[in-house]
Amino acid sequence: MSASRASIFSRPILRAAAAALVPAVRPTIPARISHHFGQPSQLRSYQKINLDKRRDPNADLIFTKDHVPSLEYYKEYVKNHDPDDITAEEMHRAVDIFCSVAKRGSSTWRARLEMDHSIDSYTLHHAAAPLMEDRSMKKYLEVGFEMMATASLLSYGPSTISLMQTFLLVELGTKRRKIVSAVEAQFKRLVQTEKNPDILTIQGLVARKEGRNDAALKFLNEAIELGNAGKPPPPSIESLFSIIASPVLDNTSFTNFYLRKPRWHYEIPCRHVQGLLLLKKKQVDPSAALKALHSFLINAVELDDPVAYMQLSALHEHNARLRRYFLLKAAQVGHKEGIRLLVKEYLIQLEEAEKSASPEALREAPEIQYIWGWILIAERKRIPGQTDDTISQDLKEIDQAVKEGRAQISLGEVTNFGTFTIRIWIDEGEESRGIELII
Repeated sequence: MSASRASIFSRPILRAAAAALVPAVRPTIPARISHHFGQPSQLRSYQKINLDKRRDPNADLIFTKDHVPSLEYYKEYVKNHDPDDITAEEMHRAVDIFCSVAKRGSSTWRARLEMDHSIDSYTLHHAAAPLMEDRSMKKYLEVGFEMMATASLLSYGPSTISLMQTFLLVELGTKRRKIVSAVEAQFKRLVQTEKNPDILTIQGLVARKEGRNDAALKFLNEAIELGNAGKPPPPSIESLFSIIASPVLDNTSFTNFYLRKPRWHYEIPCRHVQGLLLLKKKQVDPSAALKALHSFLINAVELDDPVAYMQLSALHEHNARLRRYFLLKAAQVGHKEGIRLLVKEYLIQLEEAEKSASPEALREAPEIQYIWGWILIAERKRIPGQTDDTISQDLKEIDQAVKEGRAQISLGEVTNFGTFTIRIWIDEGEESRGIELII
């Protein structure tokens, strides 16, 4: 390079040229007036907050680590439900990663779950299932819904079917309308390409919700026929009632022989709704009532469904022995209303036995200590989390009096709302003290 060419780009000449471009007197720039953000210091603070937010990579995440259940949560679920081909650790990992990548306003992360993190739709579905079932924790329910929706949008049929069943039970509101529409579209495609008992069951439940009862019954009948194909037929009504009508009604050993897993995922709601629809037809079809009874009995005796036990107790309102038996079965599997109504039935039975003074009636009537045990269970169901240490002082005193044979229990007022009062008298020597419980 020549000396003259080098001198053109020398630093002294460039500085002089730059100085020539700068005015001798800087023009006055008026201060900016902010009408919205107050003082300049407040403006700088506001801008800093927004810049920090843009820099935060987690700002658009839908969930936080607080939405991830503990590993123990999943271990407990696996112990009680024994899901196929998946461990508690796999489910916990899936939720943990899902909550760290699920973003608002974007859907690209959904398709990359398997590619980047080895989380397939099967894992998503089974990790979401317990969260969808657990209605006690809203934050878990939200994660479960989003995971299940993701699996559905990735064309996993069981997730689509599960969500369709959820839509029938829960009103999700306008905020979820977009994803609901997407899942419904997935279900329509599924109906056109596959046919299985679960799809037919959901079609039946949807038809019933829309008021098309005949179409609903047709779908449900078809689901049951397809679900039973190649399997032993269910026991007849006579067989099931021969067990129930045995002398020792509280002997539950028969369930060891009859109890089985559902033949398809939604067998229980399928048979239950079929039974309800058949009951509506009993006026025009005398055989419909027996068919309905058979559906409820299968759900109860073979599938140990508490709702079926409750339905059977309602169908036998004029047979006190059977009604109490079905309520007892519902109570034994934890049905809250079943426990409450069982207490009421036992108090009525005890009162009638004492009035009649019949040795046989008194022998069959439940003892006060037994009834009190169910009352305590009903109270714990009413207020979750109660233990022997946290129940009220009144309940502790009654419990002690019952154990010592110093308490009398009777049924009090029954309200139009279905609640009833339990009157308890405690013998305290020269005096008796009365306590009332409302359950």
